[in-house]
Amino acid sequence: MNFDFSRLDNFNNLVSFIATAAVLFLVDVLLIFKLTKKSPLLFLFLSEAVALAAYPLSLDLLCYVAIGFSSALFFLALYVNSHELHFLYSNPRLMKSVGMKSGKKVPEALFDREEMYAKIDKAVQYFSKNKIGALMTFERKDSLQSFINTGVKVNAPVSSELLQTIFYEGTYLHDGAVIIRNDQIVSAACLFQPSTKPVSGKMGLRHRAAMGISEITDSVTVVVSEETGRISIAYGGELETVQIDDFLETFTDFMSLGMEHSEKKEEGK
Repeated sequence: MNFDFSRLDNFNNLVSFIATAAVLFLVDVLLIFKLTKKSPLLFLFLSEAVALAAYPLSLDLLCYVAIGFSSALFFLALYVNSHELHFLYSNPRLMKSVGMKSGKKVPEALFDREEMYAKIDKAVQYFSKNKIGALMTFERKDSLQSFINTGVKVNAPVSSELLQTIFYEGTYLHDGAVIIRNDQIVSAACLFQPSTKPVSGKMGLRHRAAMGISEITDSVTVVVSEETGRISIAYGGELETVQIDDFLETFTDFMSLGMEHSEKKEEGK
């Protein structure tokens, strides 16, 4: 069986062939790194290789069958990983990198930050001392609207008492995260994709969820362990343990990270 290179002699055909192979390669790489259930991927790669090899061999029927099989496997891979595919539409940085708009900007609001931070500190102190698990994410420049939509809308001013009620173990809303925008509790029982980043020691689902949201947005997330009462803050894909007496100061520092630079940049436009 000989290669029929005449099919690739035409410049346009050659360019199309190379472009198709490159696109398939890039899509495959994206799937490898972003999908955890990879069972259909091996067959997808093999069928794509068969399709590309069959074209210069003039095996048109085999090429068409392999292309159809590849298409079916591609959508199967997306289906079995559908719960993870929010990584694109929920990641403002990634969407900007491919020329897509991330949606509405986070609305600016005037409010007493010190007062709001004091309310958060009061709630966190209560959670830590009583070993009540809590997960609170604070929206900054990157919109969290797609995650807000996964929870139950609250749209109420931040208060320690309301947060204590939400995270009380007997309530429907205590599982998942609370998302706070400016000085408003926007939504509760929100779902985040847990981080798959290797870490030393045992890490619970709340802490992995906190790391996960911090890896794809500029949000600040406070998590309290229900087993130990330990307080941690997630930012930039890292998780830092904070002493209870230092929480307010540390939390304020995290909330101000990068904000002054971003505001000055906006003013300069």
